[in-house]
Amino acid sequence: MGLGVPGPIDVESGTLGSTAILPGWTGTRPAEELRGRLGVPVHVDNDANLGALGEMVWGSGRGVRDLAHIKVASGVGAGLVISGKIYRGPGGTAGEIGHITLDESGPVCRCGNRGCLETFTAARYVLPLLQPSHGTDLTMEGVVRLARDGDPGCRRVIADVGRHIGSGVANLCNLLNPSRVVLGGDLAEAGELVLGPIRESVGRYAIPSAARQLSVLPGALGAARRCSRRSPSR
Repeated sequence: MGLGVPGPIDVESGTLGSTAILPGWTGTRPAEELRGRLGVPVHVDNDANLGALGEMVWGSGRGVRDLAHIKVASGVGAGLVISGKIYRGPGGTAGEIGHITLDESGPVCRCGNRGCLETFTAARYVLPLLQPSHGTDLTMEGVVRLARDGDPGCRRVIADVGRHIGSGVANLCNLLNPSRVVLGGDLAEAGELVLGPIRESVGRYAIPSAARQLSVLPGALGAARRCSRRSPSR
């Protein structure tokens, strides 16, 4: 059994590190707990790392050895593949791209800092921007659907989110020089509405040689899962 969690995992001990998304889980060992309850082997890792591994083997990351899988959902994280292997860092916190600072005077993040990338891109911060004009029942999936149908407000918000993600990706390019970035989560289904602004920011902020070598693609596995979910039962 596999388990993806939205936080850093120490792969040696299986301990979940500090996570603002699941604060009650910090310091626990989810795999050990599930093994005891279910009686089956359990492997646990950060959800973005697992997404990166899946895309590298079966999806949009095939054929490259250096990539970043950016997952945008309730939080923002990156699974990093360097020389064909997942890079976690000594404590499992590598790839916490959602907490790089974009604006020191920006919104307060749940981590306690201001202006983190997450505060400009994650669903919990983005959806309220549309509530005055679109109501309170929106989901990110719904925003993407409206944007694809031509809604100008949703298109503007998604473009802004893409530009902010691109700023974070540019930092990754300058540090790690990946050859590919794969965008995951509901936002990836916006296609060029979000990928275009990401590339625009990368071109503006990344070192030119790193930007030229980079391709930015939507995740293939998330799209396949959604198509499967929408297919009629057989």
